[in-house]
Amino acid sequence: MTKDRNGPRGLEDFAGRWRFRRRIEGLSAQPGRLFDGIARFAPVPGGLSYEESGEAWPDRRATRLIWRAVAGGVDLRFADGSDFHHLDLAQPIATAWHESDGRRHELSYNFTRWPEWRAIWRVRDAASDTTMITDYRR
Repeated sequence: MTKDRNGPRGLEDFAGRWRFRRRIEGLSAQPGRLFDGIARFAPVPGGLSYEESGEAWPDRRATRLIWRAVAGGVDLRFADGSDFHHLDLAQPIATAWHESDGRRHELSYNFTRWPEWRAIWRVRDAASDTTMITDYRR
């Protein structure tokens, strides 16, 4: 994928290790809670495995996703292979959503300062409304 703008050209641009800082806000989180972590995009058949780890007081957090290159961008899947959402890399700011089991994920990715980038995930259900703002850098 070729682009005129600064930003990821394709899935391969994510490969490797990233540092991140995440701010968690909302009713179910302590206001303004921050934590730092490491995200790794490692090759797997058909794409990249995304694994992150970091400390979030008082819980230790870990997330695992599979990113797969498809026409028009990237499909993100949970580690069990189920669909999560599609990410359009042709857009400097891409949005998506996912619903399951009464929980709605509203997602926004900002690549305008690539190779630094931001992901904002808002997760809502009957009992909570949490926003996670994550800034990534090499």
